[in-house]
Amino acid sequence: MDALTIRSVAREAGCSPGALAHYFKSKDDLLIAVQRAAGEASVARVDGCFLEYEGRALLEAVILTVLPLDEVRRGEWRLWLAYFARAAEEPHLAQIQHGYYLNWRSSLRRAYVLACGSVPGVKRAEIDRGTDATMALIQGLGVLGMFEPAGIGAARQRRLVREHLDHWLPRLA
Repeated sequence: MDALTIRSVAREAGCSPGALAHYFKSKDDLLIAVQRAAGEASVARVDGCFLEYEGRALLEAVILTVLPLDEVRRGEWRLWLAYFARAAEEPHLAQIQHGYYLNWRSSLRRAYVLACGSVPGVKRAEIDRGTDATMALIQGLGVLGMFEPAGIGAARQRRLVREHLDHWLPRLA
């Protein structure tokens, strides 16, 4: 992150720093734009899950589609981790990050509700606890998947997601 500059990005993009500076006034502006693009790609994958799956399969697909299971998603996680670190220091980035979080949690909660749909009497508090636990699972697996890819590769992440859902999703009596 420290090495990221308008000049280095312009060089990589094959344009002049002045041309790039016209669109991005600072490194943070550039980071916000990159974060937005990665976020939109992730949201598109999540939205696709809602069209393709139902019930528990939907929730599992939503979770798996954001985990670092392949090179594209590992790239997104590298970006998100850099953004999280910068947002921890910069209030305006933290505010943007909070908006991303609220949108992401809303989608995850919606998938959780749909996964619980056939179980009668599920209470809002159960859904909220399950959603929060699933958020923690995603964050934990995302970080571990980045820093220990050999030890917690795609197959293990998938297994841990299934085990998590076995524990947290209410079951029919």
